[in-house]
Amino acid sequence: HEGDCLLCRVAGESSSPRNILSTRYFTAVCPWASREPYEIMILPKEHMRRFIDLDDDGLFELATFLSTIYRALDSVLKSPSFNLVLHTKPKDRDDFHWHLELIPRVLMPMVSEIGLNIYVNTVFPEEAAEKLRSAIQRL
Repeated sequence: HEGDCLLCRVAGESSSPRNILSTRYFTAVCPWASREPYEIMILPKEHMRRFIDLDDDGLFELATFLSTIYRALDSVLKSPSFNLVLHTKPKDRDDFHWHLELIPRVLMPMVSEIGLNIYVNTVFPEEAAEKLRSAIQRL
């Protein structure tokens, strides 16, 4: 629940070197164990179980937030392909913290990823976050 929610703690760590952008409702971070370079997790700061519970103000801010993140990625990675994955509360869970994962596809999948499900990321999340923060400042 809210008191023990790991994602609430991550969203509240404003001074983390993995943070990219923080607004009134959202925080974007490069996860510690990223599968791909420049992978980004977007979290609502408030503990919300379902994406559908986002009000109009939050939805508008999310659209602006995503636009900023997309432009920063485009600046750093030059129009990368990516997956945007929404994680919202499943029916069989009592508690959940909804979030988005934005996963740029910049590496060619290797045997370790395909066959062993072991990901090799060549960019530290702190380095990716610094480059994305710099790109946002230039926007």
